Amino acid sequence: MKKIFINEDGTINLKTIIFTIIIVLFLIIVLMYLLTIFNKPITDEDGDRIEATTKKTTTMNLCKDCKLGFINSTYSLKTNESIDISSVMSLKSINVKNIKFSDYDQTIVDIKSTKEGLMLKALNKLGTTKLKATYQDKTAEITLSVFSDYISSAKLFSDNYYVYLDDKTDLSLDTNPENVEAGFFDVFVDDENIATIKDGVISGKTLGKTIMKMDYNGITSTSNLYVIKNRIAIYLMENNSMKEYSEYTTSIKTFNILVKSLDKDITYNDLSFNIDSNGSVNYIEPDIEEPNTFKYAVNLANEGTYNLEFTLNDGSKTGMKIIYKGN
Repeated sequence: MKKIFINEDGTINLKTIIFTIIIVLFLIIVLMYLLTIFNKPITDEDGDRIEATTKKTTTMNLCKDCKLGFINSTYSLKTNESIDISSVMSLKSINVKNIKFSDYDQTIVDIKSTKEGLMLKALNKLGTTKLKATYQDKTAEITLSVFSDYISSAKLFSDNYYVYLDDKTDLSLDTNPENVEAGFFDVFVDDENIATIKDGVISGKTLGKTIMKMDYNGITSTSNLYVIKNRIAIYLMENNSMKEYSEYTTSIKTFNILVKSLDKDITYNDLSFNIDSNGSVNYIEPDIEEPNTFKYAVNLANEGTYNLEFTLNDGSKTGMKIIYKGN
């Protein structure tokens, strides 16, 4: 090797060295080109890059001898009752903790892991729901019903109820447990020429206002029942949002309200109002952000209860009871 780069007289063979450097550089360029070719992205006919990816796949070993099912297709629980969910299941070679439960109404039943096991609990609400169990490729389904043998309380849900003329609507109640059907109770209407109630359904007969009354377990509740053509509502502003009120307790003598038409376009001239107990109401202006909404100032005199009522030009009404407690 030394003889290649050094002449016999001991001088350096410059020509050989330069030629060798050129060859080495050429080989490096060729190598870089080949690397570029092999690492070049794959493109389609339009020159768009095609990403080459590898997908890792895993194979799940399915349990051939496993069995997943429910003993019966239906099961009933009493409100607030808890059971070990495995007690209603038919399992083989499956740990209940490895089963996924889904597709059930979480307001009716709850499933929770405790020291006693995986517990199925009925909540304080009557009703029926499906429950699906899944383990690997196996599924099973059961229908759960929650019942109660005692209703501790029941009363009318709202101070104001509305039903459209010649129409029907379901009566909503506040019950314990929740979701007891309204048809189970006796609810009375003062003027059945205006509206009637049968099997938990309210029917609007004549435009106007009447009173509903309900007695249960020593508690009497009453509500206004309005038969309307178009719905109007009274709101107060709370935290930069409108909240509808049918009853309002206040220690403020003067405050603003908003009255909104929910069904049709109106002007403030389409509304009239009435307030008792020496109170007064003054129109201020239309609300610039809410369509068909108008601002009024309510002025109260002495402490006590005030009944405020607004009437649309078609005879539809709404009202709000105001309880003024003073400063």
